[in-house]
Amino acid sequence: LRFMYMAGFTDEAEFDKFAQTLSLKGVGEKIKVPYLVMAGEDDQLSPIEFTYNLFETISAPKQLLVYEGAEHGLVGSSAAALGPSQSTYMADWLKDRMDGKPMQTKHMKVDANGQIHESTFEEARKALSIPLQV
Repeated sequence: LRFMYMAGFTDEAEFDKFAQTLSLKGVGEKIKVPYLVMAGEDDQLSPIEFTYNLFETISAPKQLLVYEGAEHGLVGSSAAALGPSQSTYMADWLKDRMDGKPMQTKHMKVDANGQIHESTFEEARKALSIPLQV
């Protein structure tokens, strides 16, 4: 209902028809520059499994920073409150890209205590029980 409202629809059938046209299929393969996503593990608007599925299709250097228990706005969890500031992290990431610093592909998860843990994308998918769908 929230997305329906945000998209400007009042008729649910019309919105359902519109929603069927939304897809990122084929988009990830076109990304050729370093890519960063900061996401809440419990995002209610864009479930985290969609993010992992998109990342599978991106061959460019990519980084995913997932905040444990956080929702769409990276709020609602101690990971978001105690972990890296999202705006500072993003600003530093952008500055590094503008300065030409190379970027390594990386999966990072901020735990409830605000600590960052790195793992492979495969390990993260397995821990969250997200099947591979390319």
